[in-house]
Amino acid sequence: MRNDAIQDTTVSERDVLHNPEERKFYTRIDGRTSYISYRRDEAAMDLQHTYVPEEDRGKGIAQDIVQAALRFAESEQLDVIPSCSYVNRYLIRNKEWQHLVESPEALDA
Repeated sequence: MRNDAIQDTTVSERDVLHNPEERKFYTRIDGRTSYISYRRDEAAMDLQHTYVPEEDRGKGIAQDIVQAALRFAESEQLDVIPSCSYVNRYLIRNKEWQHLVESPEALDA
């Protein structure tokens, strides 16, 4: 299944949008954008960088965005490459998503 349009993925009470052209999942709060960027090929999705503005940190925004990206990878049957340190830590703490990583034992503890 190919997703060419921006898609709305509701996570908790926050809307997370997916823009495949920009290779980002993002949300906006009070005009500020938080996002995770990625690279993708036919078999894998490399989650590269998560950004949340300083004034929005600690509110679970990064977690919501990462969960949206992981759900997308799972629905597309993609392996996840956790290049982003936040995603790596998230996967260590949330073992239910580790099946998406080719080598979960390689996650940095």
